[in-house]
Formats: sequence, C-alpha cells, structure tokens
Amino acid sequence: MLDRRSLLKLTAAGAIAAAALVPALAGAAEPPKPAKLTMNVYAGPFEANMRKAVIAPFEADTGIKVELVPSAPPLAKLQAQGASPELDILIAGIVENLIAGQQGLIVKLDPDNIPELKDIYDIAKTPDGVAVNFSALGLAYDKRQWPTPPTSWFDLASDKTPGKIVVRQPDAQNTVAWMAIMAKELNGAWPEKPEDYKKVGELLTKNLKSRLAAITTNTATTRAGFTNAGAGLAVWTDSQVAAFAEESKLPLAFVIPKEGGVMIATTAMVTRTPNKYWAEKLIGYMLRPEAQKIFALNGYYAPSNKTVVVPDDVAAKMVYGQAKIDTLLRMPWDKITPINQQISETFYEAVN
Repeated sequence: MLDRRSLLKLTAAGAIAAAALVPALAGAAEPPKPAKLTMNVYAGPFEANMRKAVIAPFEADTGIKVELVPSAPPLAKLQAQGASPELDILIAGIVENLIAGQQGLIVKLDPDNIPELKDIYDIAKTPDGVAVNFSALGLAYDKRQWPTPPTSWFDLASDKTPGKIVVRQPDAQNTVAWMAIMAKELNGAWPEKPEDYKKVGELLTKNLKSRLAAITTNTATTRAGFTNAGAGLAVWTDSQVAAFAEESKLPLAFVIPKEGGVMIATTAMVTRTPNKYWAEKLIGYMLRPEAQKIFALNGYYAPSNKTVVVPDDVAAKMVYGQAKIDTLLRMPWDKITPINQQISETFYEAVN
C-alpha cells in the first residue's frame, strides 16, 4: 500500500504530465501553416481595402503570405483543376456561390474555425460561404430630373418616367434580378419558367425601349450613362452611387424600390484546398469589425458583421443595420439561375 508521501508524489507527477499534454493537444488542433494562400479579388477599391484591412494583419499575425489574383470568379478554371485548385479562397457573388456549390468546387465552412460567424447577419450566411460585405441593388436617379424620387422597379418601364434610362447587360444578379421581381408582381408568384417573363418583356418593349440610353457592361460604363448620355435613372447599387456622387459632384441619389432591393454580396468561399483551416482563418479576418469598418469607410461597402459601428453620414448611404437589411428580398436564385440565358434573350428581344 502507498503511503501518503508516495501518493502525493504520484499525484504531482500526473498533474505535471497532464499540464504538458495540454499544449501538445492544442498544437495538434492547428495544422501546419502553408507558405502561401491564394485568392481572387475584384480589382480597384475592393482590392486596396482587402490589402490594408485584411491581408496586412493576417500576414503579420500568421507569417502566411497571401497572393491576390485580380480576376472575375474563375469557376470554369476551378472546375477544370478539380481536386488541385489554384485558389484557396474564391471571392464571388451569390449566384456564383450557388453554382460553385452545385459543381462541388467549394466546401462547407466550419464555424469552429471562424468564430466571427456568430456576429454575421443571417442573410449574409450560406452553408458554404459568407458575404464579407454587400450592397443593395436598386435605382439610382438624378435629382434634377426627379423632383419626386422614383419608388418602384416599374419606373424602369413606365410612360411617366422622365429622361433616359441605363441598365446593365443581363448577368447573374443585375437585370435578371429586377426582371424576376417584376414578373413576380405581374404574375403573383416567383417566375420559374421562361414564359413567366412574357409580360415583363412586353412592358419593356412598350416603355423601356424608347428611353434606353445604354446597356452597360460595368461600373465605368454605368457612370458614363450619367455623365455622357444624360441619364436620369439607372439600375445600380447603393455603394456605387454613393462613391460616384461623391467623386463626380452630380446630384445623384439612391432608393430601394417598394417591391424590395436585391443583395449584391461579395461572398468568400473555401475551395477543395488542403489549406482549409487557414483559408477559414483568413475569412475570419475579413469578418472582423476593424476590417469591416475600413471597407465601409472606404467605398461604402455595407458590413455583414452586425457589431460594426460607422458614422451616421456613412450609414445613411448603404444597407446598414437590420431595418435596412429587412428591405432586401431573398431571391429564389435556384429558380432564376438555370434559365438565366432565356431571361437574357427576353430582355434583348424586348429592347433591341
């Protein structure tokens, strides 16, 4: 039988061994660091903000270099690369998030590796992605031509609309989104088939075709619609309108139509990379309040982190806070995306 002194020695030795095991277990939960992580990024202000607000602190804290590849979401390239993707993190929109998930290009996020997710608005989260910031798609208008602001998506196809109109070419989230909203209002339910857009096409032919100043392809050509074509109304995002109005000094304003706005999200996703843990950690840095605030102050990107506080004058120019977020529609992209091409054809047939 052990005496008291021997028992105390064994107990102490066990405690020391257990204490030594804790760091080992903690270290085992953190996989080896890669030398580099790679992600695509939108060139311009978004890239500049990403380097300052996210990449610099992440590299300083972890020692992992981050390579940014300025490009549109390279879904076809990722599909061709299969299990050996070039990117660790894919930056794209809501629709690309849906497509990437369907094609097996991305993996589900682990909330344990991204504790910041607990502070993110529900509308900004998907099982395999998170909106690091977002904008509202609505109507931009020139106050000189609109003494009373527009109120509806149907102002794009009304015989009472003053001046010229600018819209984006049909793509994943712009024209097809507002056409779907109009179809819903005209039909009484979200459209599911190409023929559900017939009434919208007829309305566009009747009232938009003669007023259409331009079908634009990007931000620069949308800006030109106001500066060169004298447009009075455009489909645009709140963040772009705020930035351009500030830069150009034009009397432009933004409104979310009464039928609802559309969330245009910058979504971060993890590919089938072997660096999943560290890619998720990098996404966590994107969701930190300090990073989110920099994006808001330098480009009017709405924070997806609900703990972020920004000045009132900045908040007024973007979808900030739950009340404004509740004005955004939850679009049925699973119904819209598969017939995107047919919707585009309806649009072009109506206005050309």
